Amino acid sequence: MRENRSIGGQLSEWGRLASHKRLLRGFVVIITMALFGVTIFCVADLVFHFPSLVRGVAAIVLLAVVCGYVWQRIISPRLWRMPTERVARELEVAYSIDDNSLINALQLEEGDNKMNPLVSGVVRRGREVMGGVSVQPLGEPQKLRRVVMLAALGIVVLAGYFGVCPDYAAISLQRLVLPWADIPPPADRVVELEPAGRVDLFEGDTITLEAKVRYRREQRGVRGVMETPQIVFQGGMSGVKPEPLEMKFVGRDGGIHRYRAVLEGVRETEVLRCVSGIAVSPRLSLYVRGVPQLLSSDFVVRPPAYSGGAEERFNGVGGGVRALVGSRVEVVFKLDRAVDGVTLCYGNREVVLVADRGELWRGVIDVGMVQESGLYQIRVRFGRRERMVGEGSFMWLADMAPQLSFKDEAPQRLVWPGEELQFTLTGNDDYGLVRIGVTIGELAGEAVVVRHEWEYGEVPGEREVEEVYRVTAGGAFKAGEVYPLQGYGVDCAGQTGVTERVLLRVRRVGEFMSNDSAAQQAVTALQRAIEAERRSLGATRTLELHVAETVSAGSLERHVKTIETSQKMAQRCGREALTAADDTLQGPTYTGRLRNVVELEMGLALATIGRFEATVQQELKVRVNGLAERQTYILEELIALQGRVAASARAAESAAGATAPMMATDEERLRELLDTMEDFVRVQRRIVEQSRMLAERLPEDLTAEEEEILGELAREEAKWAAFLKDKINDLAKNPLQDFADGSLADEFNEVWQDVQKAAEELYAKKLELAVPLEQSGLENAEELVNNLERWLPDKPDYLKWLMEDPGVTPDVPMAELPGELEDIVGALLDEEEAMTEDVEDATSSWIDSLDKGAGWDAMDGPISSMSAKGVTGNLLPNQQEIGGRSGEGRTGRSTGQMVESAAEGKDGRQTPSRLSDTPFESASIEDSARQDSGGATGGGKLSGFGEKGLQGPGSPPRLDAMKRLADKQAEIRQQAERLAPHLRARGLPSGDLGAAITHMRQLEAAAEKGDGTVIRQTFDAAVGRIRDSRTAVGGAERVRREAAGLTRREADELWSGLRDDIPPGYEAIVGAYYKRVSETRSQR
Repeated sequence: MRENRSIGGQLSEWGRLASHKRLLRGFVVIITMALFGVTIFCVADLVFHFPSLVRGVAAIVLLAVVCGYVWQRIISPRLWRMPTERVARELEVAYSIDDNSLINALQLEEGDNKMNPLVSGVVRRGREVMGGVSVQPLGEPQKLRRVVMLAALGIVVLAGYFGVCPDYAAISLQRLVLPWADIPPPADRVVELEPAGRVDLFEGDTITLEAKVRYRREQRGVRGVMETPQIVFQGGMSGVKPEPLEMKFVGRDGGIHRYRAVLEGVRETEVLRCVSGIAVSPRLSLYVRGVPQLLSSDFVVRPPAYSGGAEERFNGVGGGVRALVGSRVEVVFKLDRAVDGVTLCYGNREVVLVADRGELWRGVIDVGMVQESGLYQIRVRFGRRERMVGEGSFMWLADMAPQLSFKDEAPQRLVWPGEELQFTLTGNDDYGLVRIGVTIGELAGEAVVVRHEWEYGEVPGEREVEEVYRVTAGGAFKAGEVYPLQGYGVDCAGQTGVTERVLLRVRRVGEFMSNDSAAQQAVTALQRAIEAERRSLGATRTLELHVAETVSAGSLERHVKTIETSQKMAQRCGREALTAADDTLQGPTYTGRLRNVVELEMGLALATIGRFEATVQQELKVRVNGLAERQTYILEELIALQGRVAASARAAESAAGATAPMMATDEERLRELLDTMEDFVRVQRRIVEQSRMLAERLPEDLTAEEEEILGELAREEAKWAAFLKDKINDLAKNPLQDFADGSLADEFNEVWQDVQKAAEELYAKKLELAVPLEQSGLENAEELVNNLERWLPDKPDYLKWLMEDPGVTPDVPMAELPGELEDIVGALLDEEEAMTEDVEDATSSWIDSLDKGAGWDAMDGPISSMSAKGVTGNLLPNQQEIGGRSGEGRTGRSTGQMVESAAEGKDGRQTPSRLSDTPFESASIEDSARQDSGGATGGGKLSGFGEKGLQGPGSPPRLDAMKRLADKQAEIRQQAERLAPHLRARGLPSGDLGAAITHMRQLEAAAEKGDGTVIRQTFDAAVGRIRDSRTAVGGAERVRREAAGLTRREADELWSGLRDDIPPGYEAIVGAYYKRVSETRSQR
């Protein structure tokens, strides 16, 4: 040891080394104790088969001994740390050092008196002692060697035991480590019982036990006789042990012997083992529960919404549950005790129910569209065991697919191109149809040519339907081809049903021709028009696909020229067909349809083509698309008309000797007409709404889209006009019988005229026609023989005639007037607001003596006439004065002679007052007109006086007429005076009537004086008072009728309610209540 090292440092280092050796010895002791304890327990357990209690005590004792040693020998002395004082003292003891030299030197070395001779001597003495000792005695090597030898011995013994009997040793070790686990003691064989552990049973269940017995590996060479295993019961809830049950041998699988036993009708909880020799199996616990009883069961069936059915309840198990597929079934079960789970089984499906408030179990069954009826079972689960507690039957009611068919339709049908076909589609479904439809496709490829559907809204739909489908075999139908017609329907559940197919074969062109030359000409002309229209439509479709490229390439003009040329050719051929197919061939309906197509539709198409070059590219696309749609409509109409001509001609040729088919009755035709007129009303309302939105727009302000809308409206109105014309013709074929009412035909005629004019007005645009002087001719007729009726108007006036001034007024002869003047009343075909003042101003300096019509159509026209063939009630009043002679007077401001001796005052637009001062004739005429005149016509005869003053020179006053008016008014006043006392006697209001009598007296006085202003004022006041009196008397009478059936008490209740204040916001409700009470009492 170096001299300069302190005593304390040296002792501290030796103390650390000594503590490590002592800790090592302590751990070796612990291991030795554990090894010997485990070895002793394993050997003892092999001999005595300790129960779990003994094993538990042994494990606790062994653990306590080890822990006690650790506490006493390691933790308490703190072997991991040795103070220097302890080290010094143990060295003094080990080396028999007296006088405490080491401990004294250690204490004095750390003090402050090192310079003291006595202290330095003690320290020196300590250093000398330290030089003669070592650390070895502190480690107690003798004890460490003995402990290590014992540990080695324990390891050898335990390893030998594990080497000789590994299974036994392993089992014993497990039984020591897990003393309370169900581990059988070691034996020469292994017994396994199935099932194992815990099994839950319902009371009375039967369980099958299987045992597997095999020898351990270390016993293979010394096998004895395999005893038959037995089931040994260890006691149940009753405390009574059943006799052991011997198992039956069922076979051998290699070294495994199999045995089986059946426990029938297990009634109580049991614990059992399988015993074979000294070997036992793990414990099997049978937990038995009573069988649950089903106290109640409810099935609530909620059918699908489309069926319209109410929910149904089915109670009790064992009965049947009926539900429509698609329904929702709610299940509620109640049991008498708690279980682990409830399942409803039916078919190959299982519905797991959910616990709700103890013994209640709920579940939901969604009945799919494809389900099979059958039995259901209610099964409860306890652990892994299930038991059926109830059963019944489910009956799923199927929703049948829709049934559809065409009424009275053969499997095949020949049709003419353009023929109007009609099919009646009938359908039914047990719970309602939401829509049905018709498709017409191509036989090859099945491409749909026509599709139409009828919607019936949401559920529940319609259970039985019948729809009439009309289609025209137009441009989409090719001659000689076959097209399958099929109907379909969809019910509320989404199921689809279809009809049998009907094959439609379109006749070829060669079958069109007949022996009728007019029909041949019409068919030929229409065929040329169709071909030209197809060429024009094809060019339009090409331009529609390549608008941008055409505009950028600058070839728009060439494309437009191609389209326009073909369209003009189609119009020219259409006019030829119109000439060939006159009224004797097809009737006015056919010619009207053809004229609409040729003149109106084709005219609009040509007008649209003419605006292509001045249209920007974006709007050009819209116009081209609209033109294509219009040309498609034209093409279909031409084909339809061609087929109608051919079919009619063929029918006329084969009609001789044929039996006419049974005609529909008048009631059926009227019923069909009523349904169609209801559709007509709906369509007209829509057209009115759409027209009203565009009414305030000027023609030049309309966009391309708005022009297309107007075109569609015009086309629709034209179709309805043709339909109404057909019905007028049908009504005209039925002569009126006794007491018959012909107003229906008259009203149809009025409606047809209005619709026809509305269609033409939508087609028409305002035009100005300039007439040069060279084209203006004078007829100068001397004899009037023509009837003006052929010039009656059949279209609205949208033309303005601009005639060149002749410069010199010609000398017109005064023709001899005819014996019967033929004034024609023209129907007013449009409202004044729809015409501009430009159009209405149609005057000129021309004058003539006309025989072929004093007006163009039913218009006065711009030429003054001296033939007294004037037309009244015409379309437009002239804002300038027209001269000449007239039977009743020309419209508008006019001058000249009225040659008739009587005037009827034909209806028309209000005639404006004249401006010139032409004198009136001295004679007077018989005037039967009832309406007030709107103005004065120069050159006329006096007949009466009007309401308003005139701008121009008026007629002389007619005081004699005013006096007659006063006499007539006196008679009316006397009747009113006789009526007034009767009203007062009955308690009815009479104040308004008295005021009216006063105004009548004032009117009489004004008529005597000739004061026209006062006459009008008092007349209006008297009429107003009489109307007020009628309203008051009617109201009082209604009150009297309603109160007549009330008792005194009921009347008091009503009046008391009216006298009380009504809470704000309840006025309407209270009023309705009292009204209902009064109506109910009056009915009694």
